[in-house]
Amino acid sequence: PRLPVRLGKLCVYNPPWFVGRILLPIVRMLLSAKLRARLVVLNGADREPLYRQFEPASLTEELGGSYPFDLACWAASVEPALS
Repeated sequence: PRLPVRLGKLCVYNPPWFVGRILLPIVRMLLSAKLRARLVVLNGADREPLYRQFEPASLTEELGGSYPFDLACWAASVEPALS
């Protein structure tokens, strides 16, 4: 059966061990080859694979990028939408 989803690419960065070692391999077996190729799992402290998927300018500073992100400012802007 076909899955009615449009997915360009799904990147999972540093998944918990259960997800990365057990759940994703099982899910990958159930996916078509086309969707399997679009699922990217990035692990560890080596950021080079992350930089191949995303430009450093679009990553936050904690991931080695240069995008400024203020959590308090973001939370204040989301709070009115939640109430």
